[in-house]
Amino acid sequence: MIGRFFATFGLIGLLKMCGYERNDPKRLTCKELLFIWYAGLIRGAIAFGLVLRVDADVPNRSVIVTTCLSLVVFTTIVFGSSVGLLSTCLLKDSKSPVLTVHQEAVDERSVAADTSKSQVYLPLLHYNEREESNSDSHQASSSHKESKRKKKLRCADYLMRLDRMILRPILIHKYEKDKEARA
Repeated sequence: MIGRFFATFGLIGLLKMCGYERNDPKRLTCKELLFIWYAGLIRGAIAFGLVLRVDADVPNRSVIVTTCLSLVVFTTIVFGSSVGLLSTCLLKDSKSPVLTVHQEAVDERSVAADTSKSQVYLPLLHYNEREESNSDSHQASSSHKESKRKKKLRCADYLMRLDRMILRPILIHKYEKDKEARA
């Protein structure tokens, strides 16, 4: 826990000293870093899978495997079940939009109505949900289109284009490009 704490805060501190987030209006706060530290304490299947690859001739292999499995189960139950509570306590008044367990259930229409959040959340919505929220909130969609024209293309834009032009035609059986427009 101590090592993870110093790695999280130390690396972000080092990055900030090198100019990371210098001109970014949405800087990482100490509360968000604390949440990242805590959520990163959850160990999982990758750690257990790596331990299973240890050779059988290693002394006390069964102790290593059992200890790792115990840590995985303990951290998943304890930290995994309390990470939602921590996010509501730490990030409830946060100005930067961070997805938490409770915020995922928020109605997309109310999110799209808030223009500051719509610029972040709207590109992440499924195209059906995006059309519904845009029809309900025409003002949010027009401000989103204006901001999209002014801004440079982001990584999310390139990923959506890759999804629309390459991945969907390959992975979806009988994919029709204009199906979204007809719907």
